[in-house]
Amino acid sequence: MKIRNWRRKLSATLAAVGASYAASPVQANITTTLTGVPGSVNNDPIPANHGSTAETLLAWSEVLPDDDWDQYTNWDGRGDVYQINDRVASITFTPANANIKVAIDSFDLDEWSGGGDTTVEWSVSGSVSGLLSSGIWDDKNAANDPSDAGGRTLVSPLAMGAAGETLTLEFDHSASAGFISYLAMDNLTFSSTVIPEPSAAVMAWLGVGGLGALAMRRKRS
Repeated sequence: MKIRNWRRKLSATLAAVGASYAASPVQANITTTLTGVPGSVNNDPIPANHGSTAETLLAWSEVLPDDDWDQYTNWDGRGDVYQINDRVASITFTPANANIKVAIDSFDLDEWSGGGDTTVEWSVSGSVSGLLSSGIWDDKNAANDPSDAGGRTLVSPLAMGAAGETLTLEFDHSASAGFISYLAMDNLTFSSTVIPEPSAAVMAWLGVGGLGALAMRRKRS
C-alpha cells in the first residue's frame, strides 16, 4: 500500500512539474528593425557590429577600400538607408548562445531614380541548414519600377535558423547592368527566439523523481 501511495504522489509531482515546464513562457519574437545609423552623414561606412543586440550579434561585410555598405541620408526623398556599395555585400546574424534562434523577417530594397537595370539576387543561408530562402529583385518589373523612376519594395524571407545557428543575408548583383551604388536596403527586421532552459526547481524535482523510481525498484527486489 505504501508503495502505491508513493507511486501516486510521484506521478502527480512529475505531472505537475512537466505541466509547469511545458507552460513556461518562451521569450519569442524579440524583434529589431534597423533604419539607419544615428548621426551619420552620406557615405559614412556602417559600423561592423551595427544593430547587434543582447541576443544576436551582427557583422556587416567590409571590403576596403570602398566598403560594402555605406550610410545614406534622405535617399531619393525616402529617408535614411543602408547603401549597398559593392557587387556582393552581406550581413551575418550570430545567436549569443546555443539557446537562441534567429529569424530574418523582412527588408526593403530601394533603387535610386536613374539607377539603370538593377537586378539583385538575395539569399538567406544557415551555417548548418544551408540555403533557407532566396529570390531575385528586379527594379524593372511591373510590380516595382518599369520606368526607372526609382522606388522600393518589401522583401519577406521569413527565414529562421536552428538554435545557435548563424544566418547570412547576402545581396549579389554582380550580373546587373545597373549602377552598383544606386541600390540600398532599409527597414531590416530580424527577430530572436530564446528557448528557456529547465529551471533549477524543475531539475531538482526531476532528480527527486528519479530517486523515487530507484527506491521503488529496490523495494520490489
